[in-house]
Amino acid sequence: MSQTSQPALLSEAVAWNADECRVRLDDALPRLIQDFSMEEDATSKLYILHVVVSAFLPHVPPECADQQIYSQLLPQVPSILTSLLSGIGERGDQQVIRHNCESLKTVLSAISSLLECVSHTTMLPNPISLHIFPSLPLPVLDSLTIAFQHCKTSGEVYGSTLPHVSDTLSSVFRSSYTILRSILELLDRVGPGVQADVADVVSDDIGCRRIAEVIHSLLKLCPLVAALHPALHANTWRFILRAIVKHKGAEGHLLNHGDLCSTLACDLDLTFSSCLQLAAQGSVSKKLLTDVDPETRLLSRSFKLCRFLSSSLLKYTQEFSAHLDSMVPCLFNMHLRLYNKLPPNPGAVCTLGEESDKMRDAVFKSLRPLLSLLITQRSFCSIVLGTAGVPQELRLAHCLLVTDIMKALISCPGEQTSWLDGERIPILHCLLSSVAGIWPELALPIRRPVSDNSLPLPVYDLLLVTASAFISTLMDGYLPALEQTLIFSVFSRDVNSSLLAVDLWCYVARLGPVELCAHYVSLLLPLISEISMQEPKHALLSILLQRLFSFLPAEHQVKLIAELPPSPGSLPPCSVVLAAPGPKQACVQAICRFFDTALPACRWKEGIGHDTQAIAMQFLERLCMASALETSQLSQLTEVLHTIIDQLPAEVPEEVACALLSLSTHLVHCLSSSCLSKLLKLVPKASNHPLMPRLGALLFLCVMGKEHNDSQRKLPKEFPAIFHSLLSDDSWILHLLALQAFAHFAEVSFEAEIVPQCLRSEEVRVEVVAYITKRWPSLHGQTSESDNDLEGNQSESETLWRLKKEQEMLQDLRIEHAHPRLNSSLEKFEHGLEELGRMTQHHAPAWFIDRLKAVAKTIENMLSPSS
Repeated sequence: MSQTSQPALLSEAVAWNADECRVRLDDALPRLIQDFSMEEDATSKLYILHVVVSAFLPHVPPECADQQIYSQLLPQVPSILTSLLSGIGERGDQQVIRHNCESLKTVLSAISSLLECVSHTTMLPNPISLHIFPSLPLPVLDSLTIAFQHCKTSGEVYGSTLPHVSDTLSSVFRSSYTILRSILELLDRVGPGVQADVADVVSDDIGCRRIAEVIHSLLKLCPLVAALHPALHANTWRFILRAIVKHKGAEGHLLNHGDLCSTLACDLDLTFSSCLQLAAQGSVSKKLLTDVDPETRLLSRSFKLCRFLSSSLLKYTQEFSAHLDSMVPCLFNMHLRLYNKLPPNPGAVCTLGEESDKMRDAVFKSLRPLLSLLITQRSFCSIVLGTAGVPQELRLAHCLLVTDIMKALISCPGEQTSWLDGERIPILHCLLSSVAGIWPELALPIRRPVSDNSLPLPVYDLLLVTASAFISTLMDGYLPALEQTLIFSVFSRDVNSSLLAVDLWCYVARLGPVELCAHYVSLLLPLISEISMQEPKHALLSILLQRLFSFLPAEHQVKLIAELPPSPGSLPPCSVVLAAPGPKQACVQAICRFFDTALPACRWKEGIGHDTQAIAMQFLERLCMASALETSQLSQLTEVLHTIIDQLPAEVPEEVACALLSLSTHLVHCLSSSCLSKLLKLVPKASNHPLMPRLGALLFLCVMGKEHNDSQRKLPKEFPAIFHSLLSDDSWILHLLALQAFAHFAEVSFEAEIVPQCLRSEEVRVEVVAYITKRWPSLHGQTSESDNDLEGNQSESETLWRLKKEQEMLQDLRIEHAHPRLNSSLEKFEHGLEELGRMTQHHAPAWFIDRLKAVAKTIENMLSPSS
């Protein structure tokens, strides 16, 4: 047909009635289709489509419509719509607005034509075969994807011109909504195969691929529909899942189950996030919502969709468990994202509350069977245990997932094998490794899903309780692997992992017989001697040993101490044992036999290492703390301590200095002024020196004010400068401890005149006054529970004496702090008197004399002793 004859044929076809269209069908339809393929203008092509569909499609049998019309016209519709919508602009002039409206009306016309195609096909009898209309579903779904995408981004596309096109845009959405519902109903009628003689190909490879293509096209629609209409979103997923199950045997192997599962999981993630945000907004507004409020209805719909998606995900994974390996990565990431949306994660979109708890419990309760299914998969086991690939922001979510896996394994002991294989127990090692780097969140409260009216508990407690319950289900054959896992974690670089391993080891020791705990202590006691005091693992192993040792009865404690040889190598375990909570008296007496071994190890001698010296001093200090030394032994120790201090070298190692200061704290009342001066030289004044000696000196400094044997002894002249340097240190922890130590020193000191000397700067004075004021409010007429408790623990006279002394010290500090202001005010007063004297040199009024007498009376009162 020539170009000049195209308009004539179109204009004629538009004017034909139904009978003429039926008569001219075989002649006009091929010519119009040829015109459609030759036309380049998008609007003209869609006009031809409209004429063909409205005039000729009703006269074509439904089973022939695909061959005669659909396959010829519909595949080009998505590209036509794309070209139309890409030309829309956001400028606000009238020409652009008019162009936008015309483009949207053309799109609406195309969608109406597609709706007629779908409606015409629905006249097919039930059941129907996909081979009858193979060209219809994909172009329609692709066109709907373009339309929904445009509706979703309309705010960005149109900008300020959106109100001018809102009505037409709403019509586009409503028509697209109608088409999608109709095409879903039509596809739902497709049966899984009829007889081969009717050319049904649904059951062969071609039909399987067509069904698979339709399902994957619908997947592209789901994220768009989710943001536009929750009900349509649910219906779309309902059809997808029903179609997958119906044709499971035919096209199940052709589907990309990873993409299907990923899309469903992402939709669940977004819907769950939306629910939590709506619940959070309701709790923030604190508005009493009713069932008719729009916010309540929206939240209810989102919540129902969330439950539907979670239950659908469970059914889908159960139905296609043979393809579960391809779904594992997306399911693992989905769990992490869901956990990350809940407190106490930094990425949580809500706080703990009734609404968010109800939603969380509903979702996680439906996903609990899914987790039980996943733990049977080795691929899931591998991805969970690979903690190295988990981002830092998802570490806590990974920890919570591991705890839920442990709970699932407790209820399914037969599935534990793949999670326990290895030299160390992989699942427990994974939990201990995941704790690293999440120390801020470990103390935050959390209420676990599916818990009935349970109170929030710290995350650390949750991890500890869950891991302990899991350990109790392990068989005896896993004990060596369990011990290896725990000892490896105790010596890890992360403190939280180490402390959790220590707690779990203590649980294992208490779970078994006393002999098991004694066996652990006997193995670990020699190990403490081989680790330097400066290493962090020494402190962690000491904590573990102290706790395990405290579990043992007295006879076991004494037996273990008796097995230690009387040599300097036995001092580290004895020192650790002495620091255990509540060592038995018989055990302390057994440890006292090492006093004669520790005493010479403290001296400065050839062949004695600094570590040995420091450990010996630490051992003697803990004997003093336990009040285990007799009078004669205290005298020996005092004599040796004087000798050690007198022989101090020019450079004292850090660990020895700390140990010597700590030991001297218990005997400070017996030391001479010269010894105290030498000890103070161990305390570095500059803040760039090592921190440990300055921390170790605080207790020593604060007890130096106590009463001592020599009544003539005075505090060394270096004392105020050292205390001032600690009070003004840059380290916040040292600064705070120094404030506490100084407050204690000021309380017990018998040399009150030295207290202001330690405060050599205005800034330090202000901070000390503020700290003492907050610590003892009773000094200002206020009472507190801490004051009452303090008075209950001391005699009345001692308490009154302390409060009076603190009041005097605080008053002196305030006067000292106010000295510049007092001086300035006094100078102004003096200059004022001189000026008044010059003004009243020859004559003074009577009223002035009376005022001056009142001022003189005030000065007399200020000078009286009572004030």
